[in-house]
Amino acid sequence: MRFVSLSNRGSAVKVWVVVLKIFGYAWVVVGVIAIAIGIAGVWMKGGFSAVQDLMSPFNVLNWVVTAITLGPGLGALAWAKSLAEKQANARRQPPTA
Repeated sequence: MRFVSLSNRGSAVKVWVVVLKIFGYAWVVVGVIAIAIGIAGVWMKGGFSAVQDLMSPFNVLNWVVTAITLGPGLGALAWAKSLAEKQANARRQPPTA
């Protein structure tokens, strides 16, 4: 395994961007699958009207739980984008003495 030295921070940022993207996309995919399985379970147990009640815009608890479920993945993707933009801006600016 290769360790990144402190003098080579550009490649360390690239590694973090890749790690955060992988984590973010994996979390979102697993979260969406879990939500879909939950909706299917509600449909099997209570029928279509139960799904309508679950997905109602007035069911605030459902939307809060969905945000909590998908939040870490979306946050990791946003963080990866921020790091990539900072790295791109740092490459454009010449180093100061």
